[in-house]
Formats: sequence, C-alpha cells, structure tokens
Amino acid sequence: MRRGINILLAPYFILVPVMIAMFYSLFEFVFKDKLELFSITSPLVFCFLVAICLLVFIVLSLISDFKALKQKDSPEDSPSFVDNEDLLRIILFVAGLIVYVLILPVLHYQLSTIILVAVAAFLLNDTEKIMPRLLKALGSAIIFVLAVYQIFYRIFAVILP
Repeated sequence: MRRGINILLAPYFILVPVMIAMFYSLFEFVFKDKLELFSITSPLVFCFLVAICLLVFIVLSLISDFKALKQKDSPEDSPSFVDNEDLLRIILFVAGLIVYVLILPVLHYQLSTIILVAVAAFLLNDTEKIMPRLLKALGSAIIFVLAVYQIFYRIFAVILP
C-alpha cells in the first residue's frame, strides 16, 4: 500500500480566496469609487468577465470533483492521489513561488525568473543523475527567460520588473 494523500480539493484553498478577493475589489471599485461596470470603456469589464468565468468554472469543477470522490472505491487509484515524495515536490514548488514573489523586486525579472525556472525544472525532472538535471534546468531556464524577455521587451514594448 502506497503512502500519500488525496489532493483533489486542494486547489480550491487558493482559488476560492482569489475569487472572493476579485469580487470584493470589483464591488469596491463600483460602489466606493463609483466606476461604471457595464460600460464598454470601463477598465473593470475584463476583470468582471474573468471573475464570472472563474466562478462558473470553479462551480463546475467542484461538482465534478465531488462526483469523482463518490465514485472512487480505492483512493490510491485516483489520479489525485499523491505520494509523499511528490507532495514534498509540490510544497517546495509553492515555497519557491513565494520566495520568487519576495525576491522579484530585489533581483528584478531576469535573474529571479532564471532562478525560479531552474529550480522548478530541477525539482520536476525525475532522472537519477544530478549533473545532467542541473545543466538541463539551467540551460532551459536561461533560454526561456531570455526568449520571454525579448518577446515582451522588443515586440510588445512592455517593461518587465
């Protein structure tokens, strides 16, 4: 018997507070700052549409997940069952995202994103040898970050942090 945990409902601990914060901000803009919501020139239209889509998809996903929980006989057969080793990788990845958000203002986009992508690629690679994993992670991180930076900076004229 494998040791692990079923994380089927775990994403909702992040998605539901994000959705609540989106609707709270929308209502604050509409009622406190007196911005029009249903105007074609309103800057809130996109946020409103994203919040509505997120709400609909969360409700549909919750219904589907509860049906899946009721139908499964053995929790180990479920695709949402995660081994303890994989759970540790998930926790490390989330911790890495939090550290990334904290170091982004200090190290700026290029260096902090290279670190994040390299660490994530290293953690998610399952090969046994450490050195090839590290070289692949660093190489792909540098190429990815430079490509994204060039696309946003040169083509879209967006200044990244």
